[in-house]
Amino acid sequence: MLGNSMKNDALKPFTVLKKTDNLVRLDWFTGTKYNIAETDNPLVECIFTPFDLPPPGSTKPKPLRHRQFNVCFSVGYLPILSLGVCFRGGKLVRSADFFPIETIVFDLDVSEPTAITECTLADIPLDLSARFISKRYQSAANRAGLKKLSGMIRRSTNENINKKIRATKSPLPAVVLIHELEIVRFYLTNSSHSCKNIFTGAFSAANLEKRVVNELHEKRYLDPVTGKGRFVYRHGYKEKDASSLGRILFEPNDLALQAAQRVYNKATADRINDEQDWMGYPRTFFPFHGKTKLKLSGRWVKTISGEFIFLAHRIHSCSAAFPYKELSYCDEITPGGAPAPKDAEPAFSGQTTETGPANDDKTIGESKSDQRPRAPSNPLRIELHEREYAGLRGIRIYKEKLRDCTHKYKKKPHVYRETMIDGSTGEGTSGDSSAARQSITEKIITPSPVTIDLRTFMQMLELLKTLRPSWNIDRIVVDDGPNDGESTSYFPEIGCPKLKHISRQFSFTDEDKLVRRRFLCVEVCVDGRYVYLFEAQRRLRNPAPPDDPFKEDMAVLLLRSQTFEEILGDDFLPMIVQTVENKHWPNADEIGEFVRDYTNHSKDDKSIDSLCERVMQLVERHVL
Repeated sequence: MLGNSMKNDALKPFTVLKKTDNLVRLDWFTGTKYNIAETDNPLVECIFTPFDLPPPGSTKPKPLRHRQFNVCFSVGYLPILSLGVCFRGGKLVRSADFFPIETIVFDLDVSEPTAITECTLADIPLDLSARFISKRYQSAANRAGLKKLSGMIRRSTNENINKKIRATKSPLPAVVLIHELEIVRFYLTNSSHSCKNIFTGAFSAANLEKRVVNELHEKRYLDPVTGKGRFVYRHGYKEKDASSLGRILFEPNDLALQAAQRVYNKATADRINDEQDWMGYPRTFFPFHGKTKLKLSGRWVKTISGEFIFLAHRIHSCSAAFPYKELSYCDEITPGGAPAPKDAEPAFSGQTTETGPANDDKTIGESKSDQRPRAPSNPLRIELHEREYAGLRGIRIYKEKLRDCTHKYKKKPHVYRETMIDGSTGEGTSGDSSAARQSITEKIITPSPVTIDLRTFMQMLELLKTLRPSWNIDRIVVDDGPNDGESTSYFPEIGCPKLKHISRQFSFTDEDKLVRRRFLCVEVCVDGRYVYLFEAQRRLRNPAPPDDPFKEDMAVLLLRSQTFEEILGDDFLPMIVQTVENKHWPNADEIGEFVRDYTNHSKDDKSIDSLCERVMQLVERHVL
């Protein structure tokens, strides 16, 4: 599933996937192997299934499993690779445009001994109709690491599952299968560089201070009283790696560090013991203890017993806590601190920056896995997806150089190379190459805190329940929301009118568009009559004047059907999209099939009692 902020035209196509004109889907990872052409960038073997697009009147593409093929990508591309991703003509395309993709919110207790079972595909007795790997590749596919998770589904984009949850008034027990490489991708890496390091032993005791952290002048530390962590990472890591590196370095009992080390150790042991293919089959651990909520996308597969298991394609969100309450970091060669002396030497003296068609035109060239890029090339920075770490809510993470500068900054001269048309995630070379350096990361999203305005509304709902005990009052989620147990929803990311790849500011609480904005949707049922209340999180001005601190003060909205019928949460999504586009709740003539009403917040009396009285009158205007 590609995020709304996806810029896939920035990723050059993969020629190895142009073997067929069909749509192709990544159905499995087998293992990793040595990359002779890029020694720092191991290969991950992928199994692709071609599909015939459906004829008019049909809805599902037809799989051509007899034509399955395997392709090896360098692990530097792992940030864009997950089960279910689709390509056409070598270019990455949206899977949801071709296949139904279900998203679930899944409760998992990592500390429960029976919650996680390590297995392989061979241990899962799939029904004949559900088998998705051809016999040609079955042996290799069966050796890949897999985890079977036992937990509870809280909600799903499949409304049939939501109905079962509402009927039983409790989460639905379920089994989830997830590939080891997806756990590695989400928890231990967030850039091409970190992917390469995790698969080449950078986190071993012998390499940690050589390839991950620089402790020549500063030792990494985590203050046990304040919870502040600090480290200096080696050049090559990206700012998007900081939160994951902090977890690996500071998780108690070295749990996350052992998870990172296990990836390389297991794959190396497999390659040593494999007499034929020299293939490694990495495994890792969940790098934390305790309970978490996961948002997963994937599909259901049927077993021979008739039961269904959820095959997770991608982790989108995790609520697990991080080991620090504040995190300071910097690159070992970043500028900052006091200026360098006047007679200081310039940094990287004599070097040039090379650009070429690779930088100018993203439609030409290809993404390479068998060629190192030019070391002086201006890098191609690609950010295609986004991930959410709910555990980072309220944690300050910032780049800060504490030492003074020792070298001056001098702008490098630019040289244009006509032959540089491709992209590669490998280590740079000073020799001839047609590839520019390429770095792939994911945007990190953190949920906004439940601010005082939303908390006040939640407290008002509890008061309303005591004053009107016969009313059934429940919070429901519309489309998507953070996995923190608060049952709030996110305003969706909608592209700007002219620049579609840039999301509108309305959906975020911060100027950098990294903190998602929430709203509450509340279902109120009175004697079988359903009405729905909406309260939007207010955004603070920066700076915030005391007399008018909010950018907007949206009313409490009420919607209902003409006949007071129950409405599913996702049926409100078009209205919420319209709200983002208009920057306010839709007017009566814009609301379509719904009946609309509202009450304003009092500017004078902001007490919970006053708000409760207003909301009570609003609901009673419709249900009494």
